[in-house]
Amino acid sequence: MDFGQLKSKRRTLSSAFNVNPEIKKSVNLDGVNGFHSFYKMPPSGSITLQQFEYYALERLKVLKAIELNNVLKGKKFKEYCDEMRDEFRNLGWQFLCTDRLSKEDEEKDLVSHHILRLAYAKSEGKRQWFITQETELLKLRMMFSNSLLNRLLEVNQLSSNQVPAEEINELTDELRGCQTGFNMANAVYYKVDFEEVLQLVSSRKVYLSQGYAYLPASELQSFVLNKYKIHLKEQLAMACKLMPGLEEENRIMRQLKALSGGDLGTGYTTKAVGDKITCDMLDQLSLRSYPLCMQTLHNHIKVKHHAKHEGRMQYGLFLKGMGVSLEESLKYWRTQFCKGGIDTEKFDKTYAYNVRHNYGKEGKRADYSPFSCLKIISSSEPKGDECHGCPYKHSDELSLRHLLEKRKISAEATEEILGLKRQGHYQVACMSLFKATHPKEGLHGGLQHPNQYFEESQTILSGNSETSDSKMTADSSEKETAGKSNDNKENIQDIEDEFDDEM
Repeated sequence: MDFGQLKSKRRTLSSAFNVNPEIKKSVNLDGVNGFHSFYKMPPSGSITLQQFEYYALERLKVLKAIELNNVLKGKKFKEYCDEMRDEFRNLGWQFLCTDRLSKEDEEKDLVSHHILRLAYAKSEGKRQWFITQETELLKLRMMFSNSLLNRLLEVNQLSSNQVPAEEINELTDELRGCQTGFNMANAVYYKVDFEEVLQLVSSRKVYLSQGYAYLPASELQSFVLNKYKIHLKEQLAMACKLMPGLEEENRIMRQLKALSGGDLGTGYTTKAVGDKITCDMLDQLSLRSYPLCMQTLHNHIKVKHHAKHEGRMQYGLFLKGMGVSLEESLKYWRTQFCKGGIDTEKFDKTYAYNVRHNYGKEGKRADYSPFSCLKIISSSEPKGDECHGCPYKHSDELSLRHLLEKRKISAEATEEILGLKRQGHYQVACMSLFKATHPKEGLHGGLQHPNQYFEESQTILSGNSETSDSKMTADSSEKETAGKSNDNKENIQDIEDEFDDEM
């Protein structure tokens, strides 16, 4: 991928990064590229498509970790910062804890930011999510480095309107009224447009005069973060307008769409947990280790002895991910459907092909992966007798409460989960259920996949809570990363194209 060219397929991508060509003339690149200058300069040079996706997926994991910890933090800010510092180190992004980056880390930081900026530019909701997480990341970086705030002010020319001491002296009474513990001897203020610090204006923390806010030095961080938000909002809006020019870049567009879906579960790999899983074991396993979405599907099929296409897809691939063999899967579906009045011959003609196809034994013989949480959350809302989807998103509050009561968790845990549903934190709600049903353990690093839920549950129940035999991974290998995410997206579409809901 050549960021420097301006024509051909490669050029279109470069022009989308270069949303403000005038910046090249005004920003000195010596040591201030990347986050110091709010990523104003787009990347230049070339990277491979493998690097393109690898960088983006790695940064997406960082932003997801920030989102998760923000939802769950409920703790002192210092403790939160310490946990995030450890999280960045565990993810291999320890350079986020300093403002002095190596050339390699600077490239990784710059390129990954601009790729995700493109990926999240297309809708208002995604733009807002990206801005929120990136702003929180910059806030953390300022907390980790005492010198970064001054560096950001200098590079972005934000500190040029310092209020002279004489003017501060004239406004002593007014300034004292807006700031607790005002000390004239140490007073340092900056004059900024009041619209740039509306939050401080609304809380009456700044003095206003002739359209300007007198900003104490202690509030400079809020000012910088707000400037960064405004900058990102403008750049994302401009990138959105340029996105139609990327439509010809089919492979790149698939990558960007996959990234904006946040689908960190596309690289899911599995091995059987413990002994071979047979269809006779599913009832017990569903009670002990299924996430709520799969338990709901299992119970629906057990009662109705049928499931619509979307439900069969979601549950069938989950069974495959558990380690259920093709033979056992066919046995399970045949048994259930025959109990519902479908004879063996009709099942073999109408439904068995679908099961074999999921296992890569029919059609294109592709190895289809189980659906990730975000794939399920973003699926169509179930209607009528359909049973697919995510209960935390697609069920109403009363129905979800009923499902949770069946799991026999505490009233406190139930209310916590319902609260998370109301806030739209569906995966965090699922994590809370896991914690409620596995009191001594929790899901470490977030929940991205139903099979991850199942396998970590089985690992805990088997008495080995350190490392499960099977893990959901967003591949760190550049070679693997390039293929798996794209192939999986195409594979899912292949299945959906090949089978209709009436099959």
